[in-house]
Amino acid sequence: MASLILLADENVPVIGRKLQRPRVFRDRTNPLDFLSDEEVVERYRLPRHVLYRLVEMVRANEALVTKHHFYQIAGFPNVIGAIDGTLIPIMAPKENEPEYVCRKGFHAMNVQVVADASLRFTNIVCKWPGSVHDSFIFANSELKDHMETRNDGWLLGDSAYALKKYMMTPKSNPSSVGEENYNAAHSRTRVVVERALGVCKSRFRCVHKSGGMLLFSPQKSVQIITAVAKLHNMCLDMKVPLMEYEEAVNMHDPGVHQQAQDANADQTGQAIRQRLIQRFAMN
Repeated sequence: MASLILLADENVPVIGRKLQRPRVFRDRTNPLDFLSDEEVVERYRLPRHVLYRLVEMVRANEALVTKHHFYQIAGFPNVIGAIDGTLIPIMAPKENEPEYVCRKGFHAMNVQVVADASLRFTNIVCKWPGSVHDSFIFANSELKDHMETRNDGWLLGDSAYALKKYMMTPKSNPSSVGEENYNAAHSRTRVVVERALGVCKSRFRCVHKSGGMLLFSPQKSVQIITAVAKLHNMCLDMKVPLMEYEEAVNMHDPGVHQQAQDANADQTGQAIRQRLIQRFAMN
């Protein structure tokens, strides 16, 4: 992946119980996790700390490439991903049924995804019922914890998300040229995540309402949705043609915007957004 790791958070919480942190499943195929220092040098001719440094250098370069691709869209700098939530229709579950009724009135899973400029999913959180707010999903995700520890890029989110140092959101009620230009660039850049979801749902109709619904339990639906996201990336990597591309751009319905979160903005996020607004005022 480019600058974010595809984190398939598939542990479905038990509604009504205390939230528990999801378990982290580490890649057991990574030899650096189980080889001794001597075995690492023998196999790779380099010590472990040098290999880790090389990995970090590669990731840093990938992050620069990701930012460059986003910048080419509308001149929005320092972007490492666009985030959105999407509702995947499912059969009414036998347990905690009301919790799965989304704001549009049908039973669903609310799935959080991050996409890059090439429409690939770089992060997915799939475990929450349809009634849960997008901002709650992000606030209780490992992605949020990850973003709070890094200082090398921003996510672009809609008004459902709180403005933070790592999350740039639209300016509510823009009243200047700079604010209007900022919002326009933000929208043109963030739309990649909606396009990614549209392409994914067009190719795999089982996760779109035109295909009916997933006729499985929430736990099984989570597995299917996560597999579809990975297959979507594979199809992009292998350049599998999408026969219905013209329709795909309209397959993802972002729905009604949820309540703006500017009230929960932090000062650093406000300062960063204001500098960007000033920058776009000169465009």
